[in-house]
Amino acid sequence: MKQNKNKMKLKHIILILFIVALAVAFFTNPDKQAHKEALKTKLTEVINESMAERQDDVVTFNAWKIAGPQMTEVFLQNNFAVDDYKVLSLTKINWDNQSYIVGVGAFGNVWITKRLNKELADTIIDQIENTVNDALPDFLKQWQ
Repeated sequence: MKQNKNKMKLKHIILILFIVALAVAFFTNPDKQAHKEALKTKLTEVINESMAERQDDVVTFNAWKIAGPQMTEVFLQNNFAVDDYKVLSLTKINWDNQSYIVGVGAFGNVWITKRLNKELADTIIDQIENTVNDALPDFLKQWQ
């Protein structure tokens, strides 16, 4: 009989701890702005690494140096989303008709995964490069 009481106590303690953990997760789930800041920091870092390898492409490299932060902000405005599940949230990039989960938010933190890597950054840079090149006057395109 005593063992049953101990098992019941243990089950109750585990249940209480689980409920407390869910409550803490709910109240500390990061907001959309926290996801955006974490993604912006990581995206800028990855794109800067990629752009360092593209220094030979003078037009794109200099366009990034001049307008990189603004381009990143526009990209995030158009392609960033958060799926909020109340106790955790997912950072997503909607790009090229696909949705990529690139981060997880929980307990007041946002962790950006390794899925946001150079390959995805190169795809984004290529799109930005095409947009910049399309916007250039013809006389500037000769230096590409």
